[in-house]
Amino acid sequence: MTDEYWNHVARKPRHQAAGAPGLSVQVKRNAAATSVPLRAELLDLSRSGVLLRLAGSLRTGEPIVICIEDEASHIDLTLSAVVRWCKCEEDGRRLVGCESDYPLQWETLGELFLSDILTADGSTSGQ
Repeated sequence: MTDEYWNHVARKPRHQAAGAPGLSVQVKRNAAATSVPLRAELLDLSRSGVLLRLAGSLRTGEPIVICIEDEASHIDLTLSAVVRWCKCEEDGRRLVGCESDYPLQWETLGELFLSDILTADGSTSGQ
């Protein structure tokens, strides 16, 4: 849905990561099950996508698996996704926008808020 006058594209709400200290995010390449997972930083998440920052390189269109674990809340979330875009930052790290294969369940999204992995107010503690 595009409004030509404002050049605005409607998107589902994205929720910023809260920077939880015990949060671990890893990206695994689907095609290479034996490859070493890439460590990543969760920047934001919606029911249909994830924004990550990582040091490794991924290709647009590449299928991946995102593993989000939080030791304090015992959350262990695995999402299959496809890389939709990549952008190189000045420090060499990459921003990676991913579209999940299946929408995140509302209950799971709620648990991420209750566990302080996502924030509703836009503030971040670790970024």
